[in-house]
Order: sequence, then C-alpha cells, then structure tokens
Amino acid sequence: MTVRDCPELGTDPARDPPSSGHLSPAEELRDAITEGRPVRRGGRGARRGRSWGFNRQLPADELFRLLASPDDGAKPRAAVLVGLRITGRVNFEGAELQAPLLAHGCYFDAPVNFIAAKAPEISLTACHLPGVAADQLETKGNLDLSETTLGVIGLMGAHIGGQLSFDGAHLTGGEYPIELADGTLRPTDRAAEPLAAMSLVADGLEVEEAMFCGQGFKADGRVKLVGARILGPLSFATGTLKRGLEADFLKVDQVMLYGRLQSRRPCRVARGPHRRAAPIRRGITASRAQR
Repeated sequence: MTVRDCPELGTDPARDPPSSGHLSPAEELRDAITEGRPVRRGGRGARRGRSWGFNRQLPADELFRLLASPDDGAKPRAAVLVGLRITGRVNFEGAELQAPLLAHGCYFDAPVNFIAAKAPEISLTACHLPGVAADQLETKGNLDLSETTLGVIGLMGAHIGGQLSFDGAHLTGGEYPIELADGTLRPTDRAAEPLAAMSLVADGLEVEEAMFCGQGFKADGRVKLVGARILGPLSFATGTLKRGLEADFLKVDQVMLYGRLQSRRPCRVARGPHRRAAPIRRGITASRAQR
C-alpha cells in the first residue's frame, strides 16, 4: 500500500485542500495515525518545501514518537503524510516502526536514518530529501522511493520483504556514508574517508520481490549492487546511470532488463556467482535480459 494507492488522496499535493480546522500537523497526526487517515496540506511541490510555514511542518521527534514509541496503548495503523515539511532529523536507527510510513510530496529538512530499523512498509514517493541512510534496514513489505529526489541512499545489507522501487527517482549523488550529525546513535568520528560521488550503495542487499530503477530513473553518482540478490526481476529500463553500475556477484533469480538504459560510463554486472563480470556498453539501447 502506498499513498498513491488511495484514490481519495489524489497524486498531487498541490491540488489537495488544506486540512479543516486549526490543528497543527502533529496534533492532527495523533488521531489520524490510529485509523491510517492522511494528514495533508496543499502546496507547489516538495522541492519548494523549505519555504513551507508552520501549518505544514511536522517535527521529526513527533513522527518518531507516534510510529516507534506510542505511549497511549493505541496501536497505530499507518502514518500517511501528504505535502508536509518534516523538520529536524528523522532518526529511526535501531527502532521498530509499529505501522507503515507513507509519505507523498513531502520535504525532509535532513537525511532520514533507518539504519538497522524494522518496518512493515516504507513509502517516500515524490518527496525531496538530502539522503536516506538505511543500511541493515528490514521491511516486511515494500520500500518505495518512486519519483523522489534525494542525494544518496545507503542500503548495505538491507532486507526488503516486498518490492524496491526507484522508478522515476533522481539520485543526485553525494558522500557515503551519509553525514547524519546528531541524527545517529553511532560515534560521529569517521574511521575512513567517505566515498565520493555516490548515489546508491547497496552491497549485500536482498530484495524478496522485484527491483525497479526505470521510468526515467536517474543516478548522477555511482550505483553499487555488489553481492546483492534480487529474487524477482531487476529492471533498469529507460533509466540513466551517469557514473555506471558496479554489480559484481549480483544474483538475479528471474530476469534482468536493460531496455534503453543510458550509461555514460561502463557498467559491470556479474552473470553468476562464479562467473566474471560482463561489461555493459555505454549508451546501451537494446533490451537485454539474463538470469
């Protein structure tokens, strides 16, 4: 389930009317989360979210409390957010979300931390955020970042129980590991130099169903899927990888699709766990599939 699956919400936050009454998003969410009702505001699109005022702002600490640490005994059904600005640092590191987090057209002030978290489902679609730190994340259902603009996402050793979608997303690139400042439980001192110009770092990722990186997907930085395993199909159809793909020892249980994939640099994809990597030509346009 995603926000886009709910026809009453619409797909464009700019067309959604403001919430009735004079409740702040946090006050409204306290009741809405128990029924899975959306908390939504109008707007011009997530990329302009930095300018959104108080009536569209939801503190990250309140989102954490309601999803990961409810104190009133009422089990949340889903946090459904449309056209909101999430202020502060969202830090779910090591936590277990008690319900799906479904956000559409939202703006996040800081990178989101899902490191070693557990969640039923996470959907951040058509959102704008600096990055997503989700190494060792475990979800029972989908992780959907379709049409979202972000810098870097880390999914090292993550386990996605459903589909993983980057369809239409734009990963602008940056340093990995992501700088989380005080938004992490881990020591802030870095033992090694960060990797530059990264977009997706997902070595050791496991996806139970399909993985989609098409429909206009763009990665300005490097994409790494070394040792990843996709149990369904993996599609880069109509995607763009400006700095190539590193996927040695990648395992795809079904088919791998490259239809009209554009890449400015060579891509390496292992044909099997014991075979050497096969290069993909720059600017490949022919559809290809492999097991």
